[in-house]
Amino acid sequence: MTKTKEIEKINNFLVNNEKIEFNSKNYEKIEFIYGIAIKEIKHKLEILKEEYKMFYNYDLIDHINERIKSKESISKKMTKKGIDFTYSKMIENINDIAGVRVICPLKKDIYTIRKLITNLPGIKILKENKILYPKGLWYEDRATTGQYINFCKKIYYVSEGFYTYRQRDNSIMKQNSYNPKMLDICQAMKMFDRQVDDHEYKSEKEYLFISNLLFQNSLRLLPLKKNKEMKECYDILEKKYPNWKQNVYYKKQSKGYKILCLLISKRLYFISRILIKYKMKGA
Repeated sequence: MTKTKEIEKINNFLVNNEKIEFNSKNYEKIEFIYGIAIKEIKHKLEILKEEYKMFYNYDLIDHINERIKSKESISKKMTKKGIDFTYSKMIENINDIAGVRVICPLKKDIYTIRKLITNLPGIKILKENKILYPKGLWYEDRATTGQYINFCKKIYYVSEGFYTYRQRDNSIMKQNSYNPKMLDICQAMKMFDRQVDDHEYKSEKEYLFISNLLFQNSLRLLPLKKNKEMKECYDILEKKYPNWKQNVYYKKQSKGYKILCLLISKRLYFISRILIKYKMKGA
C-alpha cells in the first residue's frame, strides 16, 4: 500500500459515520490514530527540548507523560454527552481522548513552553483556562488552587500520586534562616479565600487556614524564633475562623498536631519550639 493510500484510508476512518462498536479491534484503530498524534507532539517537544539545551544550556522540559483514554471511558463520556456513537462525532466532541503532559523544572518554564508550542506549525490552542501563578509570590500553588476549583466542573479524590514535587536546596521547606518571603503565605491564603465560596467549602477552607497559617507555619517560623511573625499569621486565622478548634478535619488530626496548634494559640512559643524539635528529631 502506498503512503497516499494509507493516508486516504485513515482519513476515511476519521470521517466514518458508521456506528462504533467498542470491541478490541475498533479500539485498536482509535488507539493507533491517537497514538500517532501523541508521537507527533512528543517529537516536536523533544526537538524543542534539545534546541533549548543546545542554545541555552538549560533543560526546559523535565519529562513528558502521555495517555489515551480507555474504550470504557470514551464510551461513558459519549453516553453522558448524548453523542451519536460514530467516529466522526467522537473526534468532533471528545477533545481529551489523547493527552500529553509536559513537566517543567520551574513555573516560569511553563510560560516559555506555551509560547514555543503555539509557534509550532500544526499546533492550535482550542481552550485555555487563563490561570496563571502570581509572579514573585511564594506559595503560589495556594494562591491559585481556588481558581482551579472554580474552573473544574467536578472534583474527585484519588489515592494515587500524580504530582511531581522537586525540593531544591533553596526551597521553602529547607530554609535555615528567616526570609520575609515566608510571610507570603498570608497573602496567598487571602487570595485563596477570595476565590473559594465560604458557604460551599466552609469546613475545607477553614482547615486549609489551620494547616497553612498555623501548623505548617509553626514548623518554619518557630525554630527560627520568629514569634511576632507567627502571631501575625495566627491572628489572620483567629479573625477569619474564631471557632477553628471545632473544625471537623482538625479534630481528625494526631494528638501532637492538635497540641502544637493549641500551644501556639496560647502564645506558648517556647514550649512549642521544644515540641517541634522533639517531633523533628523523632521523624
